Amino acid sequence: MTNPSQGPIEPIEPQKSNNTKPPYDYKNLFSPSSTRDIVAYILLACGIILMLFQPIYGGLLIGIVTGVYFAPEMIARLRNIEGIIEEEGVARSVILAVLFLALFIALPSVFIGMAIIVAIRLFIKDEPPSQQ
Repeated sequence: MTNPSQGPIEPIEPQKSNNTKPPYDYKNLFSPSSTRDIVAYILLACGIILMLFQPIYGGLLIGIVTGVYFAPEMIARLRNIEGIIEEEGVARSVILAVLFLALFIALPSVFIGMAIIVAIRLFIKDEPPSQQ
């Protein structure tokens, strides 16, 4: 019911956003700016195919690509391992450690590939050269 003193209720038009770009622009997926991602996709696909015939080399390739993309996060977690154990609890941490051990036994080359990249990133800082 409407109040006669207010008059009829008019529908409210949705406000248009100034941002006309969709949440994820699929046109830029294969643009020259994402060349690094395209190379990573190709290497991951090659790694999966290689895992069917040469599991060691395929796993190494996947591990290296994964290490390149996630080395900073892995380094941060390794440096804060005590805090993670306190936050998650001992039981969950032991279960996660056993899971990683089982995955390492099943796919050692993936872990070796990641470890190589993480070690390189630990010793070689990705700092831009100073402007003088």
